Amino acid sequence: MRDPRISFYGRTYLDVEVQVPVESLAAKKGKVDARVSAVHGGFAANAARAVGSRFAPGEVRVVTATSWADWPRLRHGLPAGVALDAIVTGAGDSLPPISVIIDPARACRIFRDRAEHDAADWQLERVPAGALSARLHVLGRLPGPFAARLLARSREEGARFAWCGGDALPPELERDCDLLCVNSAEAGRLLGASGVSPRRLAEALAARARVKDAVRVVTGGGKSATAAAFRVGRGVRCHEAEPAAVAARRITRLLGVGDAFAAHFVAAACFDARGLPRRRLEVGRALVAAQRAAGRFITTARPGQPLPLGR
Repeated sequence: MRDPRISFYGRTYLDVEVQVPVESLAAKKGKVDARVSAVHGGFAANAARAVGSRFAPGEVRVVTATSWADWPRLRHGLPAGVALDAIVTGAGDSLPPISVIIDPARACRIFRDRAEHDAADWQLERVPAGALSARLHVLGRLPGPFAARLLARSREEGARFAWCGGDALPPELERDCDLLCVNSAEAGRLLGASGVSPRRLAEALAARARVKDAVRVVTGGGKSATAAAFRVGRGVRCHEAEPAAVAARRITRLLGVGDAFAAHFVAAACFDARGLPRRRLEVGRALVAAQRAAGRFITTARPGQPLPLGR
């Protein structure tokens, strides 16, 4: 068996999706009949589902904090070929933090507790060895001290480090990431800028990076071209890709599309079609592949079985 390729790190949520138009709620009182479904979500789980089939079994890992009670349900909600390297907490709760998503295919309004009470559980010593041996470590929004230690270890092991957790990271960490994927609002906050195009934001982030071959991706939110800027020597180059043109009637889901885009981008940029690590990152083709994957994602119903919530 080949070594692990990608480890995705992030908090897990129980995403409760309510299939009802947001505007209809203001006109209704009391009980509202609506289709409700639940699935484990969060960056790590969503990203692993997006690219798990691209790699051999065991090459994609999910690192998340979970209770023993919820471990079986979380394992059930991941593809069979994706390995779950869980940080098992001492919490007795049987369920993870809950997100409520109203109208996931249209307005996609998300109500979520930031769930930062688990910061003490995110210790590098508690991450299983399988995940730590991956060639690429990809983080969602996690505590800065944990991310900094994992980045330092990645440097020692010759692995790459990618951040997909928005603007919740210290400036020195942002400058030292190999890959960074954020949206326009997050990039603007990192740079202290507003009203700037994704291309200019991506170029500015790449220009101030301290790592060789740094890649900075800024998404356009489906309205503007997404930009991927990268260091070449002392200069910066940039690729852009327009969002896929998808009719509104064909959209079946929006929740998780950003996670799917980021997962496809980092996977294609860092690994070839055989799943082998690239010596040099492939940026242009990875950007196009990720945009196409995002277009497929929003027009495809969520796969898999319903989450078993019974005890």
